Amino acid sequence: MQSIPGIIAASITQPPRPNRDEALHRREGIPTGSETMSSVTFRGDPVSRADVLRALAEFDTVYGDDSNAYDGWLDKGVYRYALDVGGRLYPPKHILSVVTGMPTTDFSGGEQMNRVFRQLGFEVREK
Repeated sequence: MQSIPGIIAASITQPPRPNRDEALHRREGIPTGSETMSSVTFRGDPVSRADVLRALAEFDTVYGDDSNAYDGWLDKGVYRYALDVGGRLYPPKHILSVVTGMPTTDFSGGEQMNRVFRQLGFEVREK
């Protein structure tokens, strides 16, 4: 940068552009980074990220390394979505049921349920 006598040199910097995933998340209303919520509400019940992590740990304790041991869920077409945590897949409806204490028959899966996990910073994908 050149300096002209009597004029203070300044540089103009542009804010960093969000990467492709961040742009998608923003467009879809999915929090990223510091936007991740620590607690949300599902059908009137509070759900925190810590609650979900506890439910995941409980699932691991019960089913070990084979998450498909839960109802053979990975092989059944009725289970459409998976909660992906570090490459391990979990049945999101079951996990939300453990967190809220609601039987899985009392709510449907789908976008309303998936939004809870996404707002807490978890990845939900089609299995």
